[in-house]
Amino acid sequence: MRSARVWVPVLLATLLTLSFLASAIGDGFLAGIPLTASTDQVIDRICPGPDACYYLTAGVELLDTGRISPANYWILNLWPPGVAVLSALYVAVARLGIWLPLAAGMINIAVWTLVLSAWYRFLRPRVGPVVSLGAVLLVAVGQPMREWYLGVGLFYVESISVALLLSAVLQAIRASSAPTRRSAIVRGSASGALFAAAAYLRAPYETAALVLTAATVVVFGFRIVQAVRLRSRGQLRRALRSSLVLISVVVAFHAFTMPWRVIAATEVRPGNIVWSTAGSDFWPQHWIPSSYLEEKGHYFLLYGLMNVPCRLEPAKCLDIFMIEVQAAQPYSPHDGEGLEMSEFRTASLQALLHNPVDWVALKSFGFTRFWFASGPGFELIENGLLLTLLGLVIFWRPKALGEAGWLIFFSLAIAIVGSSFLVHFETRYLYPLKSIAPVVGALRMPWILSRFRPHTEPID
Repeated sequence: MRSARVWVPVLLATLLTLSFLASAIGDGFLAGIPLTASTDQVIDRICPGPDACYYLTAGVELLDTGRISPANYWILNLWPPGVAVLSALYVAVARLGIWLPLAAGMINIAVWTLVLSAWYRFLRPRVGPVVSLGAVLLVAVGQPMREWYLGVGLFYVESISVALLLSAVLQAIRASSAPTRRSAIVRGSASGALFAAAAYLRAPYETAALVLTAATVVVFGFRIVQAVRLRSRGQLRRALRSSLVLISVVVAFHAFTMPWRVIAATEVRPGNIVWSTAGSDFWPQHWIPSSYLEEKGHYFLLYGLMNVPCRLEPAKCLDIFMIEVQAAQPYSPHDGEGLEMSEFRTASLQALLHNPVDWVALKSFGFTRFWFASGPGFELIENGLLLTLLGLVIFWRPKALGEAGWLIFFSLAIAIVGSSFLVHFETRYLYPLKSIAPVVGALRMPWILSRFRPHTEPID
């Protein structure tokens, strides 16, 4: 076991480094950026353009001035502030005399080595060395890591945010089996803090936390009602004790995210407490005709099925288009021309209510297409395995995962898949589920393996 504490991290670091170098030797990183690029060269190559351009722009400004100027508040409106902080870290390390891609790669490799090593140490006594090693290796060499985290998406934030999510789930599981109440609260709070850190990088994780909060209220409320009906103080104490970890996770999450809510609502977007405006400004894009999206080159919205309402109700779509095309900035409800945001939202919800089956069918097709986006061959088998593990864990919770760990994973799945049913699909949006499925799915493996041993008592 002691030797595994050494060779497993070394193996993981080696594989992650090889994956990183393969991207550098191959087509390079985002927009063909070479490994030897400086910060200025990276920004010049990708700007204006992908999201990472604005992450790095905000990061450089934060590093140079200690804040984001009002001229760039629009970046903080679209994305949480963590994108600027993480990019500033990359640039700060690069200014020590290291190429920017190498600096970002080193940080990502170090973080993932630590996180996956922790998961291996947790899984080994529960599922054995073979399954635990296979689980962490499937993350380390899997499609998200190969194609995005250490490749094209190096300067995005999915990599570190998913690593934080994995750590949050692990702490929640440990909290569920903690020997004392105090240690359960400490580990649950640590899980909530890590969950909050992930949300500071990716807005959908804040949505997942809201789902988790609602689930916690329902679970805790149900237990309290049961205790009251039985008029049992012992049952009430058990209700509090069994919900302690969940409550700790939720309270810590909201405590750590409250500072940004206050800053955003008082300075960045006065009076607006939403985590990111990108989560509420998508309604107009539902009503952009496919031909117009193609004409403007917005293929990611077209192929990502953003305009499902337009496809389901083409007559209404044409009516809205005829109104919007006369505006100076079509489909921009904040300019005072065309439809208001509330009108777009009402039209979309009506389309969903009138065509629920067709809407779900189209989006389900989109989910399948983007989950298996990498094509046939080995990756088809890999993605099929990950989808199976995902389904097993979501619909049949392993006891070892714990209530809080499962609810975090379940809330994340609901937030990612559910939001994609309202907005557009992108392959990278599904990567968090693909990266978490192997390690939580490993906890179901003892039961699966027991099916092949007729005389062995099933293990959960």
